[in-house]
Amino acid sequence: MTRELLTDEQIEALRQAHGEVAAHDTIAGTAVFRAPTREEYVKSLALHMSGSDKGETLRWLASACVVHPDVATFGAWCDKRPGIRRA
Repeated sequence: MTRELLTDEQIEALRQAHGEVAAHDTIAGTAVFRAPTREEYVKSLALHMSGSDKGETLRWLASACVVHPDVATFGAWCDKRPGIRRA
């Protein structure tokens, strides 16, 4: 797996496309997330309150909000390094 870090210009382009974003450099590369919608946030709370594993709830919410890399790639990153969402 090649570590792909985004430039400030690439992050700004994602900001222009998605509004406010948060970029995090991880061991696998840069992950960029938009804010969750109200519905996504409510669903994540419901998952948490229903007894779902906290890690799986966090992964669901992160996957719902990731704008870079694509969801499949982000999922592969998490599968390879399960703690990446905390990095």
